[in-house]
Amino acid sequence: MTSEVLLDASISQRKDLIQVLLEHGVNANHCDVNGNSSLFHAVCNGDVDTAQLLLRQGALPNQRNLDGKTPLYAAIISNNIKMIKMLIEYGTDINLPVYWYSPAYHCVHIHLIRNVQQERSVLTGSSLLLLALHLKHSMAAQILVSQLNVDANAVDSAGQAPLLLASRSRRYSKVYRSLLSKKHIDVETTDKKGNFPLYVAVTLGNSELVGLLLNRGADPARKIGDLSLFEYACRRSNVEIIYHFIRCHPNLCHRHIVYG
Repeated sequence: MTSEVLLDASISQRKDLIQVLLEHGVNANHCDVNGNSSLFHAVCNGDVDTAQLLLRQGALPNQRNLDGKTPLYAAIISNNIKMIKMLIEYGTDINLPVYWYSPAYHCVHIHLIRNVQQERSVLTGSSLLLLALHLKHSMAAQILVSQLNVDANAVDSAGQAPLLLASRSRRYSKVYRSLLSKKHIDVETTDKKGNFPLYVAVTLGNSELVGLLLNRGADPARKIGDLSLFEYACRRSNVEIIYHFIRCHPNLCHRHIVYG
């Protein structure tokens, strides 16, 4: 009964009552009928103080509910940066697989998702870093990718890895810089539609990213249709991108026709 009181106190954000209950040995990891712990409720409420109190008293940061969702998942959905940082500080596993649906259908409560099996465009995955990127929560993604043990090469159901997603927007410049600093990053990662980071960077005119990718060994010979990426950049007269190609691969000038 006292464990149920702790759940109610967490939902109502009664930190004074929570403190007393925990001091008297109430189980901090007791769950409701949906498998949600007091910590999960605190995270969903955005109640950082209560979450920290529970973590200090032994609440498990990786405990899943019946839908397989974790406190970190809930913090990323709500884009609660302070909560994300605190959960990581208390040892949450940032690579723990948590199954999610396309953000268009996405919410903490799984019963709100309608007919997902009938929707052909539904995107799924299990990487929380990918989830943060799909939700355009750039600061959350930046925090996750800054962790030394993050799985930087995870892919979603469309074959998209974090580097490919981050390549699509300059808002993720800190994210793709951090990803490219990882020792085992796959710079040639390619999704199911044939998109790859250097292709995305060249077509979007992101000269900074082109330079970073070439520095990490991205293949300049890969093509866009019948054109090499270098030829494509020349046709678009993108001087900065052309510069990075020649800087990293001087022999390109001798092997390709430069179009005006």
